[in-house]
Amino acid sequence: MKLNEIEKNLLIELFARCHEERKPISAKRFYADFNKHYSQIMEMITNGLIVGNPHDGTVRPSSWSTCLVDDKLVDSVVFNMSKLFYESRKHLIEHTNTPIALEDFANDCDLSVEDVVEAMLYLQDAEIINHNLTTPEKNKWLIPLTSILDFVDFDDLLENQKKQHAEDREAKEEPTKLRHNQLAKKIVQAIATMFWQIDRTFTITDIINSKPIQENADAARYSKKTLRRWVTEVDPRDANEKTGRPKRTELVETINSRLEVTAN
Repeated sequence: MKLNEIEKNLLIELFARCHEERKPISAKRFYADFNKHYSQIMEMITNGLIVGNPHDGTVRPSSWSTCLVDDKLVDSVVFNMSKLFYESRKHLIEHTNTPIALEDFANDCDLSVEDVVEAMLYLQDAEIINHNLTTPEKNKWLIPLTSILDFVDFDDLLENQKKQHAEDREAKEEPTKLRHNQLAKKIVQAIATMFWQIDRTFTITDIINSKPIQENADAARYSKKTLRRWVTEVDPRDANEKTGRPKRTELVETINSRLEVTAN
């Protein structure tokens, strides 16, 4: 997607204002300040470049819109987002299901607490981190979620966020196209059920990254968030069966070979 100069300038200005406050800003104020571009702002919200929250009346740039503008401030925010992403993956693998104090996590990222909070603002739609930032400073914590392992790297996460918005928009505008989604969902859930019949220790990440789903369910068309939601709906495991250290890549290959043997 290419932006025109007005769209680029609006995004850069929105980034700057959110950066100054370290939180989404008043939509009413933003609309008033750029009233002559109101229709363009509305179109940017429709296209997923700007995220509007009707509950608290705020707006902010979307996570993936960071890739579309060339600006020093935006680049620094993206850099902090990537550091948060990779440090979260590392913490999850080394300390599964263990919360970490926000201040300690910021030190691990070599970032300020304010920079971490800002990076989390733009990554919240990806649902890769759970947190409690409403308590006094020393009691704030966060915990990376296993869904972060669905993404190969930070660029993959941004691309999936873009794809997720496109899916949601398509579902609203053209309900008839959901027939393809429904078929893909049935295939994904059937394969997931077969995996857990073979071995209930398989993780959701293992399953959605497996060869059968990637090759037979047209998985490339759907975001990993969507695939995870579909698989979660048929997960037969109890909560205590879902804990534990994430599986390694070589075990995913074992899954694929097991399922191929079963199919034959």
